[in-house]
Amino acid sequence: MRARTAILTAVAAAGLAHVTSGVTPPSGGGGTAPAFGAAGGSSATPAVPAGPSNLEAGYTTVAPGAHLFHVLARSQRPGAPLVVYVAGGPGASSMTPVFVGNGPWRLRAPFRPGRAEVSRNPWSWTRLANVVYLDQPRHTGFSTGRARYLTSVRAAGRDFSTWLRAFRRDHPQLARRKLILAGESFAGTYISEFTRRILDGDAGRGLRLAGLFLEAPSLGDTQAAPARAQPDYLCARRLVSPANCTAGTAGGIRTLLHACATTIPGATAGTATLRQVEHARSMACRRYRAQVTTRPSRTRTRPFPDTRRFPPELRATPVPEPLDMRLFPRSGEVRRHVGFSPNPYDTRRPCRPSGGFPPWCYRDGKLTRLLNAPATKAWIGGGIRPARRWRFADFRVSVTLSFKSRPPSNRNYARALRRGVPVLLAFGAHDWDINPFAARHLVAAIAADAGPSARRLTHVELPGAGHMLGLDRPRSTYRLMARFLDGAR
Repeated sequence: MRARTAILTAVAAAGLAHVTSGVTPPSGGGGTAPAFGAAGGSSATPAVPAGPSNLEAGYTTVAPGAHLFHVLARSQRPGAPLVVYVAGGPGASSMTPVFVGNGPWRLRAPFRPGRAEVSRNPWSWTRLANVVYLDQPRHTGFSTGRARYLTSVRAAGRDFSTWLRAFRRDHPQLARRKLILAGESFAGTYISEFTRRILDGDAGRGLRLAGLFLEAPSLGDTQAAPARAQPDYLCARRLVSPANCTAGTAGGIRTLLHACATTIPGATAGTATLRQVEHARSMACRRYRAQVTTRPSRTRTRPFPDTRRFPPELRATPVPEPLDMRLFPRSGEVRRHVGFSPNPYDTRRPCRPSGGFPPWCYRDGKLTRLLNAPATKAWIGGGIRPARRWRFADFRVSVTLSFKSRPPSNRNYARALRRGVPVLLAFGAHDWDINPFAARHLVAAIAADAGPSARRLTHVELPGAGHMLGLDRPRSTYRLMARFLDGAR
């Protein structure tokens, strides 16, 4: 059965005008840009804006020794819904989008060297909804405690359910508002599990789950492996010269790229079902995947030292080296085949491997200095311990969550669709990691499970955006959310 999804493809820089009728752009750009810290480090006292009256921060105990941190940014709209936003990683902090993305504040040139300057974000989602930015799972961002690290997404779902019940109890004025779950990247896997628990009643009674808004979601086992869609992406985006995408060109990878890109019907228009895509794949595609994907026999394991520096779950434990660490750095598999080292999160930008997990390819020192400055912590409030060091992503959280396979994600999204909950999946045209071709496979898998209810599933591709949609296209994601909230049940 053909997927019946709403395909909304923005094709111009001013994109989304055709899906945002009735949305009035917010006025004002926030005026002055107060400086938070200086280029010399976190010792300088930031000049923080006065009176963050719409912000509330705090900790919630979800298990003995496990405390999740959140920031609530309130909206001035009467009756505004509640959006719970989580970052991905796994292990990435949700404090990042507060300053780099859809949050109330905007950090100027966040991934370039220099002074940290912050202004109000004119495209903040707080103009539309009350937004909670939640640092989860345990030990992520400003969340703290002595509890064990989690080893499964299902365990993260238990903590989330506990947190949500406590949050609603402490905020009765928001408890019965429409609830939207939103997030980016690996949050697609988290939110699938959170959705399952909400639909099963584990997160409390009286919840009005009104929508799921996913930015460049990674959905675990249901996601087409990046290597499977990379040949299509490389040729379509001209990241490989046209000659390399021409049939008959001598050289293994050139012929393979062309064969893979030309044997998928409708690869550049519409949505092909998984069955159609798989049927069209040739032996050339299989050979390409075998070359690019790290074989199990070549995957190295990393034994963690048996020291107190690492959590007990990791000490002396051999864990597989992340696949991305083999594919994307300067000495990785992709460079060997296509002649350059791409940035997996935005192919328009150079990749500067971080040397750890994830291979972030961005300089996050400015954001780290900002959030580790004592004055910034005091301004945010909520009782952040001065000694708590903020990280963009904690590899210990990431590795421990990788111990067990992720549960299939598309089933929970299809179940939500069948229950009348709209789902929106937005992807960036320049995102290699979750690229547009993999996205179409993803959408088709969810739609196939949802059946007739797939009419509530919307798939958007944003031009000029990489993996971080809120950073690259803040106005577009604002308008998408505004439109989405208009249609939320």
